[in-house]
Amino acid sequence: MTPEQHSTQNRPEKSKLFVFFVQLFLSLFVLGCAIALAAYYLKTSQKARPHKRKSNPPLVKTQSVHYQSHQIQITAMGTVIAAKKINLKSRVKGEIVNTSDEFVPGGFFKKGDELLSIDPTDYKLIVLQLQSDVAKAENNLLLEQGYQRVAQREFDLLGQGVTETEKTLMLRQPQLAIKKSELATARAKLNQAELNLLRTSITAPFNAVLQSRSTNTGSLVSESTPLAELVETDTFWLELTVPVSQLQWINIPTTKDQQGSTVTVFLQNDTKEKTFRTGHVVRLGAGLQKEGRMAIVYVAVSDPLCLLPKNKNLPKLLLNSFIHAVIDGIELRAVVPVKRSSIHDNNTLWLLTDKNNLEIRPVKIITGNRDQFLVSSGISEGETLIISGLATPVDGIPLRLTPTTQNQSANKNEPVPKQPTTSGEKTR
Repeated sequence: MTPEQHSTQNRPEKSKLFVFFVQLFLSLFVLGCAIALAAYYLKTSQKARPHKRKSNPPLVKTQSVHYQSHQIQITAMGTVIAAKKINLKSRVKGEIVNTSDEFVPGGFFKKGDELLSIDPTDYKLIVLQLQSDVAKAENNLLLEQGYQRVAQREFDLLGQGVTETEKTLMLRQPQLAIKKSELATARAKLNQAELNLLRTSITAPFNAVLQSRSTNTGSLVSESTPLAELVETDTFWLELTVPVSQLQWINIPTTKDQQGSTVTVFLQNDTKEKTFRTGHVVRLGAGLQKEGRMAIVYVAVSDPLCLLPKNKNLPKLLLNSFIHAVIDGIELRAVVPVKRSSIHDNNTLWLLTDKNNLEIRPVKIITGNRDQFLVSSGISEGETLIISGLATPVDGIPLRLTPTTQNQSANKNEPVPKQPTTSGEKTR
């Protein structure tokens, strides 16, 4: 290979090497410039300065505190039971020859109406026989009284001194006593026979509805044979269960002249509660329920089956049906009704101070239910009660009023409307 050819081969290699070094130099130059520029900006940029966080107190809703009169109302559940129920039985024996058209389950009877009658033929014959016996006894007594007058005359004619025993025998006083006794016995038997004759007609002892019957026309009955079950229709009782702690608010009569608390009764299946019945507390049960340990209060409701024209549009109370009732208890003169949601741990309320700070204060609660409580002391008239929730309630933290609450606070002296004590209560 000649020197000229060797020189021609080395030129491309030197050219490539030169290009490589130029590219490397440019890359390092660009990188250096970038590092220098970044360092410059880091040194000359403005540093972040801390700012104070603006205070943003929680928003709350409030209402003014006002003492007012409030009637305690107690919600109770119960069952309709009969106030008076009897199993009607026969007091004489015989064949049933007639029954009333109403002698069917659900038939109504007024006091004295005949339910059924037993064949009276035998009892009429016995009455006739005993009437004859009474007549004979009366005649025998008249004869004996005549014999006694004769004996008295004979005794007066003799004029002899005798003992009292001899005088009694001579004047036939024992015979007279026997005849009087025989007459009394005959009359007693006749009275019993007439009474048995009356008992062949079996009547209703009170206004009643026939609950069930055990016999019918043609049946042979004897003394004490069950005939039917009757339930009085004038009054039904409600057997209500009430917590023992609530009894202090109920007026329970101890005599017939006293009237107990008024009770509003709703049928359990009447969800709209447009109609109701009214009754009165009459008695307190002597024991507690076995399962729930609740007290039992008895309430009387007149005309439960709506037999009177004035009650025809009211709901009927059927035996053994479930009902719920509202008992009007005593009236408290100065209490503050507070919603259940506004009562917090350990019977405390959240109040808003004049400086718009939170104050957690314990109060005295008299009674309450699932909707509200009645506070008797611990807060003053006109104070501001917080009725909304707080995520982290700490005594003394600042608070803000919602715009609507601020408008209400301007009218603090306006009374708060009375809220019902029980859920589902109906204004009457």
